[in-house]
Amino acid sequence: MKQILSLVCIALVFTLPTPAQAAKGKFYAVPGRTGVTVPVWLIAPSQATDIVVLFSGGEGKLVITAKGIKHQANFLVRTRQMFADKGMIVAIPDKPSDKADLFGFRTTRAHAIDMSAVMQFLRRRYPGKPLWLVGTSRGTISVANVAAHIHGKAGPDGIVLTSSLTRGGVRNYDSLRDINLAAITVPTLVVHNRKDECRFTPFSDAEALPGLLTAVKVKAFKVFDGGRSPGEACQARSYHGYLGIEAPVVDSIVDWIKSH
Repeated sequence: MKQILSLVCIALVFTLPTPAQAAKGKFYAVPGRTGVTVPVWLIAPSQATDIVVLFSGGEGKLVITAKGIKHQANFLVRTRQMFADKGMIVAIPDKPSDKADLFGFRTTRAHAIDMSAVMQFLRRRYPGKPLWLVGTSRGTISVANVAAHIHGKAGPDGIVLTSSLTRGGVRNYDSLRDINLAAITVPTLVVHNRKDECRFTPFSDAEALPGLLTAVKVKAFKVFDGGRSPGEACQARSYHGYLGIEAPVVDSIVDWIKSH
């Protein structure tokens, strides 16, 4: 009998689903502006407490299809399962169907309208759950733009800005300086790596960012100081992308979201 029970226990260990198996991602084409769709990758674990919409940096072209996400190097994209495993419903939007990429588009009202549609889609599916926007690098422009344009029950419950892009690039690309930061009112967490070597995301600018959020009553600045940086300073495999310290950064973000 003991041997049979032992075999049953072993069988249960090997058949119980892992968090990754329990919360597989799924593709959705969410209607945005008239005639436009926004590809979204959605991971919905059971008993989730909050919704996080993760905005990648760079050109914002992830190539999300029913087959999955083609470009996964970005900090928030590669840690999506970490967020899900900690009880977050995870949504990752791609560039809209009428754009080649997000360069020059992240600061527009049209982008905010598309993302408002994505938020409505998520709230219809998961009513009552707080919804947060989390961006990294150039993705912080998208997050700040949406929070500055969409307020009240239609807007996010809070935002997180990581590796905030505060200075325009060599091609005069946009940055957080092009957003009306004073229009943001929701709780805001700013996260930055002190070792970030990207010239467009200096630590001194991130340190000053909470002070520019003049209408935000609940805000915090979380500093990390570590990781590895074998790649280019402004790319994902670097201090800028929290390489090697993904777990504590995600833990910190999720803990702050759950406590607010």
